[in-house]
Amino acid sequence: MNWSEDFDQCPIRIFAEAEERAGRIQRGDEMVKAILGYDIMPGMTVAAYEQWLREIHIPDLCRVPGLRKIVFNTVRDIVQGETTFYRIAELHYDDMPSFEKAMKWRKQNPVSDERSPKGKTDFKFYVVCETEEINV
Repeated sequence: MNWSEDFDQCPIRIFAEAEERAGRIQRGDEMVKAILGYDIMPGMTVAAYEQWLREIHIPDLCRVPGLRKIVFNTVRDIVQGETTFYRIAELHYDDMPSFEKAMKWRKQNPVSDERSPKGKTDFKFYVVCETEEINV
């Protein structure tokens, strides 16, 4: 199965392209996102986690070259499925080379365990996605 050929024939993609040609929607920028689903580690309070996140982790992330935007999606309800997360985070990059450069930089410039998510964040998944946003 060739995923890219199947994606090109996806009815939603074909519909969106037709709507774009008709002027009813506009495409946003294409980008790469790292998407992470996580819980807070047992024994850590939400207040302590949020304080670490905002006072330590976000400033550290802001030093990463190529990182354009951070989005935090705090989960309020599960519509379908049984998996639970505290939050799903998005790290936005311009393109795959920008993401790869950022990952290389992070390996060359590690943060201490006290500053890192280690022992604070229980990652459930971490995926890298090419993203196409469609503004409706």
